[in-house]
Amino acid sequence: MKALYIGMTETEALLVMKPVAMDVARITYGDTGRGQLYFQVSPTQQFWVQIGPGPESIIEQLGKAEPKRKWTRDSRHNVSFE
Repeated sequence: MKALYIGMTETEALLVMKPVAMDVARITYGDTGRGQLYFQVSPTQQFWVQIGPGPESIIEQLGKAEPKRKWTRDSRHNVSFE
């Protein structure tokens, strides 16, 4: 999590986090390209980063570790929480 920073691209964030995250999921807000990228970092914790619009998909905000919720994926692989 410490290697992530505001201004890096979604692709860069995935390259950093995929090797260490237990799971990764994305919520997309309509056709805007905006969304949140979620990382499961332990069996009991997750955190998110806010992704901005456009083809660059720049990280605009970093979340904090929070309790892990149950993830449900739809046919587009977006996640929702229960």
